[in-house]
Amino acid sequence: MENGDVNEDLRQAVEKALGDAVAKDDDDDVDMDDEAMLRLDPLIAEAFRSQIKKSSNIKIINEKLHHQFRVLDLIESVIKKDERMRFVLVSLI
Repeated sequence: MENGDVNEDLRQAVEKALGDAVAKDDDDDVDMDDEAMLRLDPLIAEAFRSQIKKSSNIKIINEKLHHQFRVLDLIESVIKKDERMRFVLVSLI
């Protein structure tokens, strides 16, 4: 996988969670015992959870924007159908 394909925030979060256990190059191996891996597991899981939370927030924002655009489309349709509605909408604002 090329670096352009990797979510930079996720990569940094995982590197932070790994600490000194990060391989410096793709060819590097890091020796760890089971206990060290088990200590890192919750930290790495949290890094992925934070990315899921960010993705969820972005989805909510997109849904709100989509709803607002639909409302604006409805208003535009009403104005196009009856020009007198323009004055009603202006007086509401």
